[in-house]
Amino acid sequence: LADALVEHGAPAALMEHLKRLDEAVDEESRAVHQSLGIFEALLEASPELSAPLARDAGLMAWLLGRIKLRPFHANKLYATELLAVLLQQNAPNQALFGEEGGVLALLTATSYYKRREPQALEEAELVENMYDG
Repeated sequence: LADALVEHGAPAALMEHLKRLDEAVDEESRAVHQSLGIFEALLEASPELSAPLARDAGLMAWLLGRIKLRPFHANKLYATELLAVLLQQNAPNQALFGEEGGVLALLTATSYYKRREPQALEEAELVENMYDG
């Protein structure tokens, strides 16, 4: 099923959908979270889809853009979790991470915590995920 979804362009369509959503609106924020869940399910079902999802669908670029945003949000936490999954033992995704400016994105995101401790367990997990990336 995962291969068929990728073959028919579902991840690219989902990315286009994600780009139009405004997370300041509760319903759209939930839609972002559910969309990230679909990507997670695809990665769990077929880990070999990691590179095509990251590069071809544009997931890596979207995740890096999302983690740069300052305030903590559950979707930012989810983005860091997916980013860590994409980078785990995957040389093509690690190269893409460098090409997309991933190091700068992570440094920017972690700099917020240079003089500020995470306020909640979820926020601490977010910081941990950024260092795992």
